[in-house]
Amino acid sequence: MILGITGHRPQKLYGFREKDPGNLFVINAIKYFLKEHKPETLVTGMALGVDQWAAQWCMVMKIPFIAMLPSETPYKAWPTKSQDKYHKILKNAVKVEVAPSNGLSYPALLQKRNEMIVDYSDEMLGIFGGGLGGTRNCLEYAKTNNKNIHIINPGDFYIS
Repeated sequence: MILGITGHRPQKLYGFREKDPGNLFVINAIKYFLKEHKPETLVTGMALGVDQWAAQWCMVMKIPFIAMLPSETPYKAWPTKSQDKYHKILKNAVKVEVAPSNGLSYPALLQKRNEMIVDYSDEMLGIFGGGLGGTRNCLEYAKTNNKNIHIINPGDFYIS
């Protein structure tokens, strides 16, 4: 099974500190999902937060991952430390694809990248706590394309 992943960025989760207990809940939930479902490949958009955490687990678990990028330089506005981490993870991807720009705006490229993830995947994992945004749009696209969707709600941290 080829698994696509989509999820909130750190600012919609528990901030940029990975060791925050809420973020650790999400990071570990991704790990347990991957252990249980054993995808043959994971497809990630390589954004900060969920996408990179999933890719890091793939590196540890020896699960090949494909990076679907919205542009050649999606990291250009990130802090140097985040850019360095991105490049270290990206070197481990078995394949890297970039959304064709065709003069699209950056938000449109993000959506195109999400559609590429869904189209390439058999099933989707969404780290989604509700609200509007790219994660919802990606999951809506997956739903209209009849993909099996698994949801981990980051808000479950408060009830676990």
